[in-house]
Amino acid sequence: MGYFNTYYNAKKAFDDAITELKKNPPKDLDTNYFAQYIANQSVKTKFNLVLEKASKILQFYPKSKWFDDALMMIGEIYYYQDEGELAIKKFEELIDNFPRSKHIWRAHSLYARTLYYNESYERALTYIDKIFPEATINNEDIAIELTLLKAQILYEQKQYEKSIKSLDEALIIDGDEYLLAVAAYLKGRINEVTQNYNEAKLAYSSVLNFDPDKNLEFKSKLSYARMLREVGEYQKALDYFLKMRKDEISQENLSYIDLEIARTHEKMGELETALTKYEMVDSLYKKTDASAKSFYYRGLMYEQVYDFNEAKFYYDKAKAEFPQSEITEIAQKKSEIFSKLLQYRSEILKYDSLYLNVTDTSKVKIDSNSVADTLRGLETTTDANATSIADTLLSEKIDSLEEDLLLEPIADETTDQSNLKQEITKVQTININPDSLLFLKTKNQMELATIFFLDLNLLDSAEYWFLQALSSKYRDNFAPKAYYSLIEIYKLMGYDQKADSFYNILVNEYPKSEYSQYVQKIRGENNNYIESDSEQLYEKALQSIENNKTSEAIKILRKIVLADTSSRYNIKSIYTMGWLYENILKNNDSAKFYYRILIDKYPQSLYTQEIVGKVAVAEDTSKLSQVIKLKEIVPPPPPSPKYVQTEQRDTKRTSIQQQQRDIRNRDIREEDYEEPDIEEPEIDEEEPPE
Repeated sequence: MGYFNTYYNAKKAFDDAITELKKNPPKDLDTNYFAQYIANQSVKTKFNLVLEKASKILQFYPKSKWFDDALMMIGEIYYYQDEGELAIKKFEELIDNFPRSKHIWRAHSLYARTLYYNESYERALTYIDKIFPEATINNEDIAIELTLLKAQILYEQKQYEKSIKSLDEALIIDGDEYLLAVAAYLKGRINEVTQNYNEAKLAYSSVLNFDPDKNLEFKSKLSYARMLREVGEYQKALDYFLKMRKDEISQENLSYIDLEIARTHEKMGELETALTKYEMVDSLYKKTDASAKSFYYRGLMYEQVYDFNEAKFYYDKAKAEFPQSEITEIAQKKSEIFSKLLQYRSEILKYDSLYLNVTDTSKVKIDSNSVADTLRGLETTTDANATSIADTLLSEKIDSLEEDLLLEPIADETTDQSNLKQEITKVQTININPDSLLFLKTKNQMELATIFFLDLNLLDSAEYWFLQALSSKYRDNFAPKAYYSLIEIYKLMGYDQKADSFYNILVNEYPKSEYSQYVQKIRGENNNYIESDSEQLYEKALQSIENNKTSEAIKILRKIVLADTSSRYNIKSIYTMGWLYENILKNNDSAKFYYRILIDKYPQSLYTQEIVGKVAVAEDTSKLSQVIKLKEIVPPPPPSPKYVQTEQRDTKRTSIQQQQRDIRNRDIREEDYEEPDIEEPEIDEEEPPE
């Protein structure tokens, strides 16, 4: 009887731990039935007690009738604690040795789930296909779960048609009504993400044909009404939302209804009503997910009418309103984009106006220092402190400017002329070479053009500013990048002749630039293009990253750094190692080690500008976890619909892979600066902290 007491105590502790675990469901459980639970310390303590007692049963009572129960408990504990390999081992042991156990089908299900959590997607899909036919005969609920898991994996891989096909297989099984409701809801989400709104509407409405819990029922109704709006049935959507308001629902759910009512008025073109409704959400539901989204949607409204100051104002509100909201990260990125946009626009106006003043010989005495000397200093200056260059050099009071001297804005630009005049009148004296101002103006024009192109997909504005930069006397510093960008812009606009014209200019006037060689390589016209050893190694390292072989990648990258200090891949390799330690291995000390090398040895590089702030706060390593923004000049995707609440989950497991791919092309955004001669980083004499 001793082993019975051991089993009884283990089972009771296990049930208590599971009950406590389920009290804190994963954040994305509503959008992913298979979202992983995270055990807190209290749950882990109970799990450890269970492991101790269940292990005694396995060790001392191998013939006990509770042996498979103990084995299953141990496997589940490893499963919940995200110890995948140990969980798989226990589930395999039960499946192989106890094929008639009452736990056999749950073991099959958790085995497949564990493969999913381990990101062994192909193994999981193969296993599901293998056991599904038998599951439909022996355990229909597990058969539904398996098809749901298959659909989830295919959905995350963006194989949407296959995912829906799997869900249709689940929906014809006569099994648990709640699981079927989950399948119908997921089908709605996939159709929504792929913009098949009519199909999504039908799928969301079909959820109510099964047995959803209250939460799933509400989300299905809300999503159904949203789809009415997306297909243009605005009044039906409004009526449905108002009908939902009369149900007995929580304050949180009420906030989501009011938010969707505001969005519907916006869709109808009733912007004043929409703004009023959004303000109501802010007032009634402060510091909630709904109020954060209310601020975010207003930011989108102003962005679409090119009022970038107002857009930034609301994105700033959105990012701070409710940190747990799924739009917080997006709003943060939007805020950063418009902060830079407004900064570059202001810089252009400032340098243009200063240039006009310093070239007025009645007021200005031009310094005779050479342009080359000036530019050597300027090229090592980051955007953050570039604004202070003029203030440092000027030494004579400047009178306020006339209106006709101000930079003429394009249609979607606004300027704060009063701030400009205040800036100018602060200047006490003049002693500056005007060419430095022209260089800075051109540099900011390029930065502004790049934001319009890559971040905002405003091709007309991007074209305007790239052409402005090309009209500068310092065009040669930026021309290859500008021409390359304009080629892509004109291709997106459908102006193939213009694209070809700029292509010919790029390859004829700047044949040795990386941009020229790159486009020729893509077109198959550069037969003399030979990859360097460093380039080949770097490609191999990136392949290792994509195959989740991080340690192997770091070894290759170190080899590049130690072998060829003159190659641009030297800088990229140091940067990539820092990125890997920060974002993949979560080792901030090692990340700081490589980032510090960049700052010390390569102060000019734009890679350094990306991470200098991280190292500055590295003493507080919690601040070092923000993912580095990586960009490439490539054709941006077609304009996507406004933020869809349900589309976030499909990016969760692909975000790291996407960032890994982005590293491959990070240098495309580098300016065409000449790198200085630098001593080899002493990486071979010092290892990063582990």
